[in-house]
Amino acid sequence: MSNHVIPLRIDRPGVRCIGINGTIPLANCLTVELLRVNTINMGRRRNYDSAQAKREFSQALRDVEVGSLSRAEKRLRRLARAFPDNAAVQFTLALVLQQQGRNSAAVEAFRSAAKADPNNPDVWLALGKALVAIGEVAHAKDSLERVIGLQAGSTAAYMALGNIFVDSASWADAERIFRVGLDAVPADETLTVALAQVLAAQGCFKDAKALLDEAVELRPNAVSLWIAGGQLRHITGRVEQAVSFQRRALLQHPKSVALLLQQANSLSELQWPTEAESLYRQVLELAPGHPDALNNQALLMAADGRREEAEAIFRRLIASHPEFGDPYRNLTALKHYVRTDDGDIQMMQAAVRRSGRNPSGLAALHYALAKAFDDCGKYDSAFHHYRKANECYQQSVQFDITEVARRFGQL
Repeated sequence: MSNHVIPLRIDRPGVRCIGINGTIPLANCLTVELLRVNTINMGRRRNYDSAQAKREFSQALRDVEVGSLSRAEKRLRRLARAFPDNAAVQFTLALVLQQQGRNSAAVEAFRSAAKADPNNPDVWLALGKALVAIGEVAHAKDSLERVIGLQAGSTAAYMALGNIFVDSASWADAERIFRVGLDAVPADETLTVALAQVLAAQGCFKDAKALLDEAVELRPNAVSLWIAGGQLRHITGRVEQAVSFQRRALLQHPKSVALLLQQANSLSELQWPTEAESLYRQVLELAPGHPDALNNQALLMAADGRREEAEAIFRRLIASHPEFGDPYRNLTALKHYVRTDDGDIQMMQAAVRRSGRNPSGLAALHYALAKAFDDCGKYDSAFHHYRKANECYQQSVQFDITEVARRFGQL
């Protein structure tokens, strides 16, 4: 049985899928042809007719939309027992399991979907990504190569496969995959940026720049290419060239938040605060509450002597984006601490204990705590946090190379 109209992903609050007819609401994916149900006994515990199965599946999708994942799972498991060879049911069950963080169980459901519909590249792609999540990299590669065999123009498969090598810093292998992808999907901007990032990671900045400059000339409407080109110039120390490049980019894309923010940061680094702050205000008009724009705007305020305004922004950011490490570090730079029971120190200690923070954010937090304890004369504690900050920084270097999007556009 071939079920090509199947859910591709679940995003909350909306739930959507991708099928042969394009992007359609997930709740409309179920058809009689899709399930191919009949009235014979197909399950050990209950029978379904076509109408009953459709109602059960539709109700499972509604459960997902309102966040009732456990109820959706129960319904989908009943359907999966009744129709074990139905790819759409198995696939949707796998997605619900993923949403609950049960990746190993999701892999088994994806495998059932792939067995039921072995010629559907969407199933193999999802299986490959799920296998990466549980560390089964070799099997993930097999699944992603299967996608490419079924759909040679799958940018997502080349990206997922290339990123397996990026994660292990196997830059030459990643470069090979992205180049093969660009041969199959010429001029694809996502693969172009990915290849440029890998070239940069290997120190081939001249090649990366040439690749991006040529791509920008061919596809000036692609914002991601401009972002990557500007970032490449910035991280290689050619900040004035970056500003010139970004001005050209903004002529093409005057409302791009990412480009405006990028140029503001470049101007700030060149110590042109008036122009930089003007651009940060433009970013905040287009994207109110943007954390990077607020943080960097506050840094300019602090440098200009407007310390109270800056402190207020840092505290607002800590409240609204507790996972963002920079505001903690910047706040401590504005203050001199006397007592270790200061509310800010307790707040930062609690933030360190929370899980889920990326290494870069943790590094900033530990630096902030080190500075605060140093102010208080607690040098052993300060040294401990400096050491932890450096450890996190080393991890964040790898993190930033692995997901160069944080410094160099998006993969």
